[in-house]
Amino acid sequence: MHGAPFDGVLIDGIHNVFLQFPRLQDAPLVWPVLFEMLRKRGVTVVTTHTHFDLDSDIDESRFARFAADISAIAGRVEPLLHALVSAADFYIELRTPKGLGENQSSEFHIVFRTATGQTPSGKPCLWQRQDLRVVANHL
Repeated sequence: MHGAPFDGVLIDGIHNVFLQFPRLQDAPLVWPVLFEMLRKRGVTVVTTHTHFDLDSDIDESRFARFAADISAIAGRVEPLLHALVSAADFYIELRTPKGLGENQSSEFHIVFRTATGQTPSGKPCLWQRQDLRVVANHL
């Protein structure tokens, strides 16, 4: 191809990769080779991963089944996540305020957990989804 080269790649939903492509877990070199190739080419990579917290208010049999499923998935994706977090320039956490379900809130906390060459404050910013607005250091 003779077009402009890519300078960025978004890998959205890494938590779904092993569900959609289960044989990838049998090829442990796919991820290191992919990310090293992108790094050598100077391509910026943004990767998202969703961590699910289980609601302990659901009945015990459903909770146990979901917990077992999520533990199995976490075991498959854990090496990949470890590699990503270790090599990441930024690690940003986005979550609903404590006590509010995902569908009950249009506000989310954004916290920078790590930032290469910087010390993040750890103070959350507030993202107001409805207004598409971020309020820094709101707490």
